[in-house]
Amino acid sequence: MPTRSPATARGARGMGAANVRASWFGGFSCCHGTAAYSAAPRANTERKIKITLPGPFTMSRQAKNEFYKDEEELVMDYAAAVNAEIRDLKAAGADVIQLDEP
Repeated sequence: MPTRSPATARGARGMGAANVRASWFGGFSCCHGTAAYSAAPRANTERKIKITLPGPFTMSRQAKNEFYKDEEELVMDYAAAVNAEIRDLKAAGADVIQLDEP
C-alpha cells in the first residue's frame, strides 16, 4: 500500500485521521510480518507468547476503499490476510493470538 499519500476518513468521533488506502489487492500483509517478531521471543523465553492483532473489520474501518465494489469484499480480503498471518505466527511459536474487534 502506498504510504506517501494516506487517505483521510472520519473516525468514531467524527474527526479526520490518516488511514491506509485500499486501492488494490496485491497480497495484503496486514500486520507487517508479525511472525518474525514472535520468533525472536520464542528463542529467548520459555514463557507463553501472546500476540494481539487487529481483526478484518477493524482494519476495514481504518481504510479508504478505492478499489473494492463493496465493504464486504474488502473485509473478506483482509480476513484472508489475517488468517495467513495467524498461521505464520502459530508456526513461528506464538502460543496465544488475540484478535481485537469491536
